[in-house]
Amino acid sequence: MKRLICLLLTAILVLSLLPALASGTITPVMRVAHCSEWVSLREYPSTSAARLEKVALGELVTDCAFATWEFIECQYNGKTGYIQSRYLEPTNISDESTILPNQMVVNVEEYVNLLSSPSPGSRSVAHVPVCAVVTSCELMPGDYVYCTYQGSRGYIPSKYLHKADTSVTRQDTSVISKYSGRYPAISGPMEVVNCEEWVSLRQRPSTSALRLARVRLGVQVTDCIQVSDTFIYCCYRGVWGYIQSAYLMEAYGHGPMDPSYSDPEPALGTNAFDRLPAYPTLSQFNAVGSLIGDFWSDPQHTWQVFMRKVVEQGVETCCAAVFDAQGGYVTRLCISGNPMEPESISFFAGGTAQQRLLVCYSGTDLTAYRVGPMMADDVQWSLLLNIGADAIQAVDSDGTIYLIGYYTDLLTKVSPNGELVWQMPANDQGAAYPMEINLYPQDRLDIVYASSLDDIGMETVLSRTKSTGEMITGTEDSRQYPAVPEQPSAADGPIEPAVEIRMLGRAEPMPEGQMYVYDIAYNDPDQIRMVLTAKEDLIGFRVLALDLSFADDGEFTYLTTQKGAEIPILEKGNKVFIKFVIPGDTPA
Repeated sequence: MKRLICLLLTAILVLSLLPALASGTITPVMRVAHCSEWVSLREYPSTSAARLEKVALGELVTDCAFATWEFIECQYNGKTGYIQSRYLEPTNISDESTILPNQMVVNVEEYVNLLSSPSPGSRSVAHVPVCAVVTSCELMPGDYVYCTYQGSRGYIPSKYLHKADTSVTRQDTSVISKYSGRYPAISGPMEVVNCEEWVSLRQRPSTSALRLARVRLGVQVTDCIQVSDTFIYCCYRGVWGYIQSAYLMEAYGHGPMDPSYSDPEPALGTNAFDRLPAYPTLSQFNAVGSLIGDFWSDPQHTWQVFMRKVVEQGVETCCAAVFDAQGGYVTRLCISGNPMEPESISFFAGGTAQQRLLVCYSGTDLTAYRVGPMMADDVQWSLLLNIGADAIQAVDSDGTIYLIGYYTDLLTKVSPNGELVWQMPANDQGAAYPMEINLYPQDRLDIVYASSLDDIGMETVLSRTKSTGEMITGTEDSRQYPAVPEQPSAADGPIEPAVEIRMLGRAEPMPEGQMYVYDIAYNDPDQIRMVLTAKEDLIGFRVLALDLSFADDGEFTYLTTQKGAEIPILEKGNKVFIKFVIPGDTPA
C-alpha cells in the first residue's frame, strides 16, 4: 500500500512539472504566452536568478532546449538565458532569420488591415488601430509581415510597422513638468490646419523622428502643451506624440467629435504672408506660421530678421521679415517651394558680422540676399546646388558655408562669394542620418550622425578638414576633446576663474580675434555688452539665461534656458561676445 501511495505522489509531482508540454512538444522557436505583459529571461534556471531581459507577451525566442523540467534555455535579443516553460508555447517557424520583435502600427490615420494573404487586394481579417501591437512577427517576401493581432493571424505591409514602443500610448508626465509654464498655455483641444490632407504625429519633436500617425486636416487633438517654438505635445486616438505648431490652432467646438462636422473645403486665396498688412507689426508677423530659425541683428543697421513658415494647400512658404530696433517693419522676403517636395525650403544666417546675408536653400539651389530694405531684389549670388531637401548647414566666421544633404550625404563647401569649392560623399564609414555640422577654428569640421532614426542622441562623429574635405583619421565614432585639466580644491586657496570677463561701453567696438556671438538683447536700448576670453581650453561652453516664471499668486521662480548652440571646444584666447538685458533690478 505504501508503495502504491509513493507511485501516485511521484506521478502527481512529475505532471506538475510539465506545463510546457501541455500544448505540445518543444520547438526551436517558441512564443511567450500565458502572461499578462512580459516574462523574465533569467541568468540561470531559477526564479531567484538575475533578470537579463523582460520578454513581452507574444515575442519569439530561439534555440530553445530543455534545461530543467521547469525552465527552457533560449536566446532573445542576442542574450542566452532561461524562461519558465509554462510561459512558452511551440511554433512551426523554421527560419530564424525572418523573426522580428513585436511591432506597432504606424504611419496610418486610424488603422491598417490585417490581410488574409500578402497581396494588396486580399481579404481583411481585422482592423489594427494606430500604434496597436502585433506579435509573433515574421518578415515575408514582398515586404509583408506575418503576425498575430488579438488571436488572428495575417499579413501587414512592413511600411506600416515599427518596433513596438508602448510608451507612446500613455502621457509622458516628464514632458508636462519640464515645459509647463515655459510657453503660453493652450486651453482645450487644437485642430489641424494649414495642410492639404494630413500632418505627422511624431515620436519626438523633430521632423526626422518616427511618424506615429497621420492626423487628417480638421481633426482635433487633445491635452496639448507647447514644448518648443515649432512643436506641440498632444494626444491623438490615445497615442501621444508631437505635431509642428504651424499645423495646429485652438479649436472652437468644431471638428470630427462634433456631429455637425464635415470635411472643410480647401482654403482659397493667396499665401498667409501676403494677407498680412502692407506694414505689419512684429507681433502680426510672428502670429503667422512657425519660427524656423534663430533671428539675428545687423550691427551696422540695428535690424532684426525673423523667419517663419506656413504650409497652405500642400505648398510650403518660408518668409523672412526685417524689423528695426524698435520693432518697425522694414521689408520681407517670401519664397514658396514645390508642392511635390514639401519642407524643401530653408533659410539660415550667412555672411559675416560686418555683412549679414540671408541664405535660402530650396533643395535645388542656394541663394544669398543682402539683409536690408530691398532684400528681395538684392541678390548677392546664386548657386545651382542639388543635394536634396533638408540639408544640414553651418557657416564659418569668414562666411564659408558647409552643407550636407540629409538623404544624398554629399558634403559641400561654398565660398563666401557663392563659388562651389569642393563636394564629396561624406559617409564612408557606414554612418547614417547626418544631424549637424560643428566647425572649429583649426582646419577641422565634425559631422554628427545619429546611428538611426530611432536612436537620436546615439552619435557617430566623422571629422574632416575644412580645406580639402579629407577624412581626419583616428576621430571616427567619438568626439575628440582635450583632456580635462585637474581642478583645484578650495583647500588650495582662491580658485582662478577660467575666463576673463570685461564689460564694454556703449561706444566701445567689439574686440578683434576669434569670436562667438550670443545676442540675447536683440538691440534693446538697455542692452549690456560683455566679452569673455578663455584663459584655457574649455570643453562644452554654454551660455545660460535665467527666465522668470510667474505664478498666479505673484510669486516667481527661475527657469534656466540655454541661449544658442554649445561650443564644443572654446580654445584658449578665443572670445565670447554677449548682449543681454537686466530688467530693472531683477537678476536674469
